[in-house]
Amino acid sequence: MNDTKELSKEIEKIERTLLQKAHKMKVLERLSKNEDIDYELLKNLFSIRCINLEEILVKVTKEKEKYFIQLLDEKKKKEKYELKNSENIKYKDLEIRLNKKVKVFFRR
Repeated sequence: MNDTKELSKEIEKIERTLLQKAHKMKVLERLSKNEDIDYELLKNLFSIRCINLEEILVKVTKEKEKYFIQLLDEKKKKEKYELKNSENIKYKDLEIRLNKKVKVFFRR
């Protein structure tokens, strides 16, 4: 059980590092000014199955005081996730507008 928790923490650390580097290299859109919120919004990118990453769209929605993120791929397949601790997220912390589809990856 401890190995699983340790492994989960290590995976989160690696994902956060990847996101930071992607932001620094201007490959990935920043969705929030707050690093923890940005991680919550983007961590599901690591589990999505999509061939063409440039076509991934993100849409942040709010329903009854909770925030959700929708990941859409080129086939318009939607995956919806509730953000952890979403009741603590403030709209001003977001870099994108609600209910607007945004491309996550920049083209080079």
